[in-house]
Amino acid sequence: EYPAQLADSLRRRTACVEVVNAAVAGLSLPGVQELWENWASRFRPAVVVVYPSPAFYLSNRGPSAPAPVRSSSVIQDRRPWRPRLWQRAKDAFEFPEFIQRRRLAAALEAATASHDSTWFFREVPQDRLERYRADLTSLTRSITARGARPVLVTHAMRFHIPPTPDEMPILNGWRRFTPRALPTVMLEFEVAAARVTGQVARSEEVPLVDAAGRLSAHPGWFADFAHFTDEGAAVMAGLLADSLARVIPLR
Repeated sequence: EYPAQLADSLRRRTACVEVVNAAVAGLSLPGVQELWENWASRFRPAVVVVYPSPAFYLSNRGPSAPAPVRSSSVIQDRRPWRPRLWQRAKDAFEFPEFIQRRRLAAALEAATASHDSTWFFREVPQDRLERYRADLTSLTRSITARGARPVLVTHAMRFHIPPTPDEMPILNGWRRFTPRALPTVMLEFEVAAARVTGQVARSEEVPLVDAAGRLSAHPGWFADFAHFTDEGAAVMAGLLADSLARVIPLR
């Protein structure tokens, strides 16, 4: 992962920096702010690197803060016991590509069949983009208010715009998480969100790292839509290390 490689990169420049990876998979910006305010801020970091995922804002209802945990009660799992052999077999064996395409098509059909044409995002939804701007601004101000220096990073993705034919199966596979958005809108929203990230960085007067400009459209650096290969993680770590050298003294 790039945070571990970032730690290695910074360690070669100074012994006075510790990198803490506080990311949680599947957490959108409202959840990140709760995580920061209730837990991560207790580490009293000097710098907080914010690398948000815009795709959350194309989900059916959009992102929201996590629901509170009912600590006073125990949640009972009353589902009947089932053997896990079939699930383990699915994890162990990779289905042929044509079967994966059929399963994906069936999943998208099930997710979209009950909706009319007005339900789909056929262009970048401006209200979702403004929610992204508001949430990113709120998080940036929260980090600053607690004495840390936020560094905003634009979100990188593997695809060309327009996508090449060999990229379409991966793009369609990722669409199962955001079935309302047409594939072209998914990519256009990433570009628009990168632009907004830069605008927030300028308005809040915080550093910006343009990972989208450096890493996007390099398929070999990505394992899927946006997760890095080892090589891509190394490029990301180097980009962050060079940028952080201008933010904090590395001696």
